[in-house]
Amino acid sequence: MEIGRRDSPLRQALDRWVERSPEADVGAVETCLAFLQAAQEVYDYFDVHLGRFGVSQGKFAILVLLSLTEGGLSPSDLAAQSFVSPATITGLLDGLERDGLVVREANPDDRRMLTVRLTPAGRELVQRLLPEHFQRISDLLADLSEEDRHLLAALSARIGGRAVAARPARRS
Repeated sequence: MEIGRRDSPLRQALDRWVERSPEADVGAVETCLAFLQAAQEVYDYFDVHLGRFGVSQGKFAILVLLSLTEGGLSPSDLAAQSFVSPATITGLLDGLERDGLVVREANPDDRRMLTVRLTPAGRELVQRLLPEHFQRISDLLADLSEEDRHLLAALSARIGGRAVAARPARRS
């Protein structure tokens, strides 16, 4: 998406909007759109890669989190650590369980609670997938210097922090 070019349709639409809303910061809008476009391209890049293994990014996050624990995690811990809602985690776990990659078991300390663990097939999938995934990340960022990477991480954190601070509180 080339929004900076004067002849691009998006830039022309922005210019028309600014005529009606002179307080609009076109540079901020253009930067945000470029950031969102890049984020979408990165998501698409990983969707294709993970799709070859039959998992979505959400399922992949759950598999990785579980691979880092010996005793498993509760669904609520998985939801919190993967930044998804309890309803979303239930759907992700249903799919992973159907695929034979995780099991949900009664927690031995509190039978009202569940513990989610990787199956041997789930652990094997993570071990196959991670090296290639890490290589893809390296390839994606290969043109950035170490300084560029730190700057990108810092700027992304600042933008994310502003978004979190500006977000209205969720109702219980």
